[in-house]
Amino acid sequence: ARAVLAEAATTLIARHDRLEQRLAIYHVDVRESAATGVPFGEVLGRTVREAADSLRERLALVGSPDDADAIHAARIAAKRLRYLLEPVRHLARQAGALIDALHSLQDEGGAFHDAHVLAATLAQVAGGVAGAPYLGRRLAAQSSKSYAALEARWFGASASRFFARVEQLAASLERSGRH
Repeated sequence: ARAVLAEAATTLIARHDRLEQRLAIYHVDVRESAATGVPFGEVLGRTVREAADSLRERLALVGSPDDADAIHAARIAAKRLRYLLEPVRHLARQAGALIDALHSLQDEGGAFHDAHVLAATLAQVAGGVAGAPYLGRRLAAQSSKSYAALEARWFGASASRFFARVEQLAASLERSGRH
């Protein structure tokens, strides 16, 4: 019985090793025809467009620096769109500039959010913190600076140009999937 068990174990290990090697690599042609599935470029283009729409909607909810939650939501939407574009940076020239712009939105939105959260925390404990008024003014200045940067780049004509470029990229991705 031990000999049979030892032989079965040896066979199992050998089969396991061969199977593990074969399953370690999975090949898929993402340019497959529409007859066998939806092309990758088409799906990615549509998904990029949806993520851009989500970002546009969140930015539309920002009307002033008092809309801290909307700014934070827009920052998260920008991150999602950037994550979609990162893998195609090398495939589409225009993706790099869009990724850089989104990174800028994340940075400025993050600086605004951090200043806002710290200012709220400071306001709760201000009576017991030496230099609280000075710190409060510094945080207000940082918050204003970050909001001004967001406003200049992400509201009005600048945002319209950005979203037009995203639309061009999405359409390009969709077309590339149809070949």
